[in-house]
Amino acid sequence: FAPPLPKLRFAVPLRWQINDHTLGVTMRYVGCYNDDSESTIERRGLFGNYDTSKVTKETYGRAVLAVAEGEVIPAWTVFDANYGFSFGDENWKTKLAVGVINLLDADPSAVESPLGYEVGIHDPRGRVVYVRATGEF
Repeated sequence: FAPPLPKLRFAVPLRWQINDHTLGVTMRYVGCYNDDSESTIERRGLFGNYDTSKVTKETYGRAVLAVAEGEVIPAWTVFDANYGFSFGDENWKTKLAVGVINLLDADPSAVESPLGYEVGIHDPRGRVVYVRATGEF
C-alpha cells in the first residue's frame, strides 16, 4: 500500500561562483531497496522463508506478503551539471543558464511494474539538456 522507501537517499550539490559566472555539479544517490510489491512477489515467487506449500486461497494475502522479501533493486547514482552567467545593472538583472540533468545518461533501476521503473524514486527521461533565462526588474 505504500511506495518503496530506500534507507538512504541524498543529493550533494557543489557550486562555484566567480564574478558573474556560476558552475554547479550535483550528485544524486538513491540507495538499494527491496521491491516487495504484490506483483513482484507473485511474478518472481519471492516468498522469503514462507512455506508456500501450505498456502491456500484464504491465507495467501497478507500472511505471505508480510514475510516476503521481494526483489533487491540496486542503488542509482546520477550527476547533474550547470553553468550560469549573470549580467545587467541595478534596474535590470538577467541570468542565463545551461545545464544537463543525468549527465552520464544512467538508466533507472528496473523494477517489476507496468512502466519498468519506480515512479516516485527514479527519473526515466535519461539525459536532459536545458536552457533557462531569468530576469529581475
